[in-house]
Amino acid sequence: MGIFDLFKPSPEELKAKEDAARAQVFIENKEWDQVVEIGKPAVKPLISCLKDNYALDIVIPATRTLGRIGNANAINQLQYFYQRGTLPEPLSIEPTGYDWDYYNALMPIVAEALTNIGKSDVEQITKFVKKDECLFLDGIPFIWALCEIGDRKATEDVIRWMFRVEPNAPILSFGTPLLYQEKLLSHSDIIRKCIPPTVLPKLLGDYSDLILDTFAWELVSFSGEPDSLQVDTSRCNGAIQRLCEIKTPISNNILLMISKIDKFNVGYQHGTHESETAYVDFKPFQQMTKEELKSRGNPSYNPSAYLEEEVWKL
Repeated sequence: MGIFDLFKPSPEELKAKEDAARAQVFIENKEWDQVVEIGKPAVKPLISCLKDNYALDIVIPATRTLGRIGNANAINQLQYFYQRGTLPEPLSIEPTGYDWDYYNALMPIVAEALTNIGKSDVEQITKFVKKDECLFLDGIPFIWALCEIGDRKATEDVIRWMFRVEPNAPILSFGTPLLYQEKLLSHSDIIRKCIPPTVLPKLLGDYSDLILDTFAWELVSFSGEPDSLQVDTSRCNGAIQRLCEIKTPISNNILLMISKIDKFNVGYQHGTHESETAYVDFKPFQQMTKEELKSRGNPSYNPSAYLEEEVWKL
């Protein structure tokens, strides 16, 4: 073997290169079934396609195709292009810079692709959910996918995400830009707008609404200044009272998480101004849970309580 033979590509490498070139042609011709048949060598051309395109008639089928191929290497790219809901000029025409139609169209498609990928590699999905940058809109399709997959080992990560994420209430009713303050939505309600009602119960069972309503509130009044925010927390109060009535290891865990919160943030954007943060006082609910946990003998947090399907039924 000559020295130059050491640098010659192997037959496998040549085949992968040829397949990638074929995939590129199929992508350009929008022949998505043929791209799926090529499999793994088509992943890089698909990712390049997503990097170069904003048009939904390309992005949506390319995303679905990545999901059908089911390669975990695509997860980071799915995250990246989904986050482009904040579009650069001149594509962003909204006063706040958000293109909600883009988010609305992509969210179920990204969730579908992540579900297909996660069925064979759920750990890659949970790794992203644990990251600090997995917040709110960026995290919703990942949570959606984990619930669709239904792997009980992911339950704790889903719940921790729901408790870790700061409620984000943009100055938009979802899908409609508003120049002036008219409506703030709790993050629980935005999650409900984004994820179909049948999805979360696949992992969180009968506790789904109770967990969501832990941070649910309705706007009473708001003038655009942080100190002016007034909210009705009756749904939150009802959910936590119900959790106090349910004497189960799962309710122990949830109450323990609630007991560590003294306030939560409400992010909002007023017109074209920078985002602001207001706070909702959570101390009364924190005290309620501490008293209930004391009456239960101050149980320890037990993540193994999440692993059996039957325990999620009330």
